[in-house]
Amino acid sequence: MASMFRELLAMASSITTQFLRLTRLEWTRSIVLRHLKTILWQRPKTLNDMPYDVVFVLSYYLSVRDLCNLRETSTQLSSLVRDRSIWLLALRDILEVRPIPRLSFSLDEMDLDEIMTATLRLTTLDRKLRGVDQITTFKIARSFDADGLIPVPLPGGRHFLTLQNSERNLVVHDWGADTLRDGRLLIPPSEHPIYLWRAVPVSSTTVNVVVVSLEELEECDDLGEPLPRTHITIYQCNADEGTSKQIDYFSVNPKIWALFVDTTHLALLWDDPDDCQYTYIRMYTKGLQTDIMRLKDPQCPCRGSITMISQGHFIVVNGDGALHRMFTLPSMRPIASTHVDDPSVYHPHIWRSVQGGDCLQTPRVTSLQPASSDSPPPKFIVWTGRCRHIMTLSSLDGADVSYNVDRQRMWPDAPFSVGDDETSSMGRFSGVHHLPDRSIRLFALPITYPTSRGPMRLDIAPSSLHIQVTELVCSSLLENEFIYELSYDEESGRLYIAYEDAITADRRIVLGHLSASKLSPPQPLM
Repeated sequence: MASMFRELLAMASSITTQFLRLTRLEWTRSIVLRHLKTILWQRPKTLNDMPYDVVFVLSYYLSVRDLCNLRETSTQLSSLVRDRSIWLLALRDILEVRPIPRLSFSLDEMDLDEIMTATLRLTTLDRKLRGVDQITTFKIARSFDADGLIPVPLPGGRHFLTLQNSERNLVVHDWGADTLRDGRLLIPPSEHPIYLWRAVPVSSTTVNVVVVSLEELEECDDLGEPLPRTHITIYQCNADEGTSKQIDYFSVNPKIWALFVDTTHLALLWDDPDDCQYTYIRMYTKGLQTDIMRLKDPQCPCRGSITMISQGHFIVVNGDGALHRMFTLPSMRPIASTHVDDPSVYHPHIWRSVQGGDCLQTPRVTSLQPASSDSPPPKFIVWTGRCRHIMTLSSLDGADVSYNVDRQRMWPDAPFSVGDDETSSMGRFSGVHHLPDRSIRLFALPITYPTSRGPMRLDIAPSSLHIQVTELVCSSLLENEFIYELSYDEESGRLYIAYEDAITADRRIVLGHLSASKLSPPQPLM
């Protein structure tokens, strides 16, 4: 028993000695601390450990360029950022300040790659329009010898139209076609020669096309000239599928000079020998119309343009830009027949300006201050290729009052000329203008919707009225050629130009586009 007790005492002494030895060790080297470190230590947090909901909230405040940089940080972050809802929010923000109707109609139908591609394309185009990414020329994609043909793009830039066969056939061509012989009819052949047409997108793949053709009647006027009758037909077309259907048709006796169309309204403007202008407005989607309105004014009007600026107001601009007038939209009534021949009614303007300006054949009207759809904007801009007119409404009481116009030249260095040697192609947020000096001016319109996150997405100032103008050199022009006609598609950044030889009158079609993107293209994860 005594020996067992001595063994237990020796064991206890050994344990006590070992414990005292451990306590005498340096603390950082102790076995206990090493075990505690193993249990409590965690790897430092990085961006790769960020939860998706945090990434989503942060992406709400990032520009498109920041999203691209974040996507290239790591594979895990790339998978987090590659989310449809993140890029859809960014595209919606951009479309508020750089509107593309065709894209706005198709957002719900677009997949992730389509949304990313559209977002990067608009961001890249905006940077080039504002001069952030400098360009001095455009790249020629292809050229066709085309006698008398003028290319006009359909929204989206994937197709363009030419008017052929004595101006009776609208033929659609693919952007990538190698020859114009592969074109196909967009609408049935017209019974009478076509001299005006417009297209407006109504869905992601569908456009409404307004075709204006002219018939010479057997009756003659006092000078023995045949009386004209204008036929207006509206088709709903799908260029991808090659389908079309007529959705509206009517005719008027005079020859019209100006046409405006959107997804709801169709407005016509024409002159009268008695120095009056007449207009007729039709809500073709709802089967409603106004009476023919006589826009009498002491100053002699000549052609000009008509533009709807709200659901309840429209403006008419004189052909030489010297007279701007705003009108209220009159009461609508159901359409009764296809021939519009009711007696005209006098329709006074509610305000006007008589300050001189540029020829506003194809103006773009943008509101500087948000307004309801029924009231006129108190401040807005009328854009042309040469000038901009910042207009301020001085009264809303319906009286015949003047309004202020601040007219500014878009590029004071270019000599001013009047005539058919220059035209503009105006979009919703940009435009192009060609000059007699064989150059093209590309410009971006300022942001007029500063409360949107769109400027943040595009890395631009929200409220500047400065216009960045870029001169594009037409390097493909031959010695005797000049630009006969020019069209521009904002969504794709593609240019559609008709060159004509000044000596032989030969014409060729040139398709070009702005230089390649500097942003990283969207790459699918492997």
